[in-house]
Amino acid sequence: MSSSNGKPVSIRNFTRMHMNIIKQANISRTNGRCGIHSLRHTFCSNLIMSGVNVKVVSEIMGHADISTTLNIYSHLFKEYKSNIIMENDFIADVLQNNKPK
Repeated sequence: MSSSNGKPVSIRNFTRMHMNIIKQANISRTNGRCGIHSLRHTFCSNLIMSGVNVKVVSEIMGHADISTTLNIYSHLFKEYKSNIIMENDFIADVLQNNKPK
């Protein structure tokens, strides 16, 4: 992310912008964590749940090794697997019910 002069935004300014957005959205700290690290975690989780290759996700996140990504986000793979199974079961049911008679 860069500022209007093309230079990188300082962490202080980024944090200030983030806190302003949180305030405008009327999100309080009591409603859950909404820090910058939470944004990073959500971004990574969304990549994984969208089916992006874990090696690619690991590189985007800057993890030194893919095992770091796998260990931190392993809970998502169970949910992803369940979603894939349910989607495929649905497709199989549709195909079965639409067979010519």
